[in-house]
Amino acid sequence: MGLRMQDRRLASSRLAACALALASFVTPARAVPPQAGGALGSANVEFVANIPDVGAIGGRILGKTMYVTTLSGVRIYDVSLGIPVLQGAFALPHVQNEDVDTNGSLLLVAADHGAGARQTLYVFDVKNKNAPLLLSQMAVPAAHTASCVLNCTYVWLGGDGGRVWVVNLTNPSAPKLSGSFSIGGQVHDVQVDAKGLAWISTGSGLWAYTPSKIYPTRPTFVTGTGDLDNDFIIHNSLRPYASAWRPATNWTTPMTPAELILLTEEDYIGPVEPPLGNGNCREDGAFQTAVYRQVGTMRGTYPLDAWNLGKGTLGTLGDKKGTPPVLCSSHYFGFRNNIAAVAWYEQGVRFLDVSKPKAIRQIGYWLPAEGAAWNAQFNGDYVYVFDAVRGLDVLKFNGKPGDKAVMAPHYNVAALTMPSHEWGYACRIPGVPD
Repeated sequence: MGLRMQDRRLASSRLAACALALASFVTPARAVPPQAGGALGSANVEFVANIPDVGAIGGRILGKTMYVTTLSGVRIYDVSLGIPVLQGAFALPHVQNEDVDTNGSLLLVAADHGAGARQTLYVFDVKNKNAPLLLSQMAVPAAHTASCVLNCTYVWLGGDGGRVWVVNLTNPSAPKLSGSFSIGGQVHDVQVDAKGLAWISTGSGLWAYTPSKIYPTRPTFVTGTGDLDNDFIIHNSLRPYASAWRPATNWTTPMTPAELILLTEEDYIGPVEPPLGNGNCREDGAFQTAVYRQVGTMRGTYPLDAWNLGKGTLGTLGDKKGTPPVLCSSHYFGFRNNIAAVAWYEQGVRFLDVSKPKAIRQIGYWLPAEGAAWNAQFNGDYVYVFDAVRGLDVLKFNGKPGDKAVMAPHYNVAALTMPSHEWGYACRIPGVPD
């Protein structure tokens, strides 16, 4: 979720209980089984199962193994048959490790535990999927996210105001802090693409660096842009076809899929508009597309399109009596065949067609009555939704690029989330007082 920063909206925001307001005339939605908690889904989404858990937050799939971090610890699932089967677990109550990272041998857990709390990096040996082993833990200056760099020989830590902290993991049983390097804007997360570029999401934009084994705190700047929809923070990114990337012959040639960048802006409490309420979340965090191109020695990264819930939801999520809408912001997402499955907190998962990256379209949705989707990942036709309230939802999605665009209903119920002055961001964390 958002970083522990004093955003101007948090001081004045009051997330009260939101009344259920489902538009009765909506026809694209279809009911799903009662055990799904009153969820609605587009016709191309099938509910398969729900696996209750204590706050499913982060998820990553390597091959047929899925690594999940929850508020109570680490879970490892076999997903070779679609339905997740628990293999191993390790009890480790922590917050919040929303982007668990692993190379299949080592797994990183970042625990920030809220403002003023001890920041901790945990390193696990997960070669034995049935018995994850905690190798080490160390206090670090920042631990909102922890990302494997250079195949987990180094860790880049997000969560600091303007700096990336680097940990040497050559000996994972005895990690060492190497230092840090400066970057503009609050640092949130790092994703390393198939070409080895480390893309850093920050409050000032999205920036790419080439890591260095010789000078770990002096990476080489490659490209980036601040020219994005960004009222709060750029949250995470993905270059799905980076392995095929090549420099272009000139600046005017048509874009290739290998140049595509997908990214999200987190902005979960948008500015209040008269007469209170922010419409259908049109001012909250957007999912975006961009392009990275190189011609000769010149490089550039440029935005293409941005999509928010105002483009895919019928009606309004705030009312004229001053009831704020539920949390709605783009967050972590999965990708398959030019379709992104984007978690949108209390507004579920939206399936976005990016086959035409200058014209993002919603072609499906999954919308539980009470949930907080933090991440969604594809496994073939299966989609796993990591929900801090519901646990793991298992779906099947049979949509394809070019399908007809759909609108989701206005469907928000009692919002259990409150912005915390102590924690500095809005979270559904049981037992944490406002």
